[in-house]
Amino acid sequence: MEYALALRQAKVKQELHIYPSFAEYQTEFGPRGPWAAECYRWLGDLNIVPAAPQSDPLTYLAANLPDIVPAKNLTLGDARLRQILGHDALVIPLWPPGKTPDETRPAGPETVTHRSRGGRALNITDVTRPTLTLIRPAEADRSGRAVIVCPGGAYHGLAAEHEGTRVAQWFNELGITALLLKYRVPRRSGEFAKHHHALQDLQRAMRIVRSRASEWGIDPKQIGVCGFSAGGHLCTTLTTNFQLESYTPFDDIDKQSSRPDFALLVYPAYLTDPIDSDSVDMVARGSMRSGVTPPLFMTIAANDRFARGMMNFYLDVRKANIDVECHVYAAGGHGGGLDPVSYPSSEWTRAAKRWLAQLPIDTGGQ
Repeated sequence: MEYALALRQAKVKQELHIYPSFAEYQTEFGPRGPWAAECYRWLGDLNIVPAAPQSDPLTYLAANLPDIVPAKNLTLGDARLRQILGHDALVIPLWPPGKTPDETRPAGPETVTHRSRGGRALNITDVTRPTLTLIRPAEADRSGRAVIVCPGGAYHGLAAEHEGTRVAQWFNELGITALLLKYRVPRRSGEFAKHHHALQDLQRAMRIVRSRASEWGIDPKQIGVCGFSAGGHLCTTLTTNFQLESYTPFDDIDKQSSRPDFALLVYPAYLTDPIDSDSVDMVARGSMRSGVTPPLFMTIAANDRFARGMMNFYLDVRKANIDVECHVYAAGGHGGGLDPVSYPSSEWTRAAKRWLAQLPIDTGGQ
């Protein structure tokens, strides 16, 4: 990784794949493992070997949704998510009335647009009523594993379709129950850190999922997080700081652990401070410890402005002797979600699918 950072400094094009210690690989390339598949794809991209056919870009629904009047107990953002999903998914408020911590913004309607992905995909902001939307696989396909999905949006809005519902549906294809977190944005003014209210929401969300795991058919020791961009920073912050209370516990739900059992960080933002430096942010670093901090999967494109930050963060993770898999794809930019238009960085889903399948049950810190 240090060499890759030096190549980056010299503006040398590169692609990097680093695999975890727990992995046991057997693929179509035999015991050589997935690095051979990545290498073959990369050679195809350079026209050295036959290139694989490219998938079509994803289509998004938000721009063509009919107007809707949400039910009394739903916000417009919650209702739009249900529209996109095509069914009345369960929506769970994170906080009882009057218990939302450190809220300085008056309650009001959410702003819901289709400004994400070039004006095609759902974006939600002005969130004062954070929620979880439960998105489940078919009953016969449920593995017992669950993931809380945290869309990005620079802590200003939520890219809730291409980094939200689409990702949740992909997890469902793997038999994983997804819970889409609509956390508070934009960041509140004053002395609060940019992630402060969002972290409170994610910590509470993890405790809610763990408290209702039996009801939803979830293994309470197999609940992870997956975040994109600012959502990736948010998931990093919880993963490395779950021992710290971001709000004052007040009920039985808050007796549950907020530790994720695994985390997927997809083009995570803000991991260095300043961004274009090698100085890992102290909050992102947190208090990482072997046997306590859960396994991590991280991925980004080399031409993403946050790549330097993630690569330096990886060095700290390895120094702490934490199991981690890391992919830096040759190109793809920032913010593509799992859309093939961000190829080759969109290939992270193939790597993540294999990583999740090989991930051991991890009970550290529980």
